Amino acid sequence: MSTLKQLQYRISRTKAALEKEKCRNNEKMARVGWGAGFRKRYTGPSCVRETELSERLKQYEAELEALQKGGRNG
Repeated sequence: MSTLKQLQYRISRTKAALEKEKCRNNEKMARVGWGAGFRKRYTGPSCVRETELSERLKQYEAELEALQKGGRNG
């Protein structure tokens, strides 16, 4: 189990990384031309990293909630 400050730091860093990744994906989508769908089979960016960051953020938030809940009752 991590400490409260570590989890809060990880959550803030993960949120920042997730926002950066969303911006990167939006920029990649904006650069795709109108006719790209006719020429290519797959035109969108990969969202694997965004998905991984979202899952990691949910994990950290659940861990923080469990730590806070345990701290209140204990």
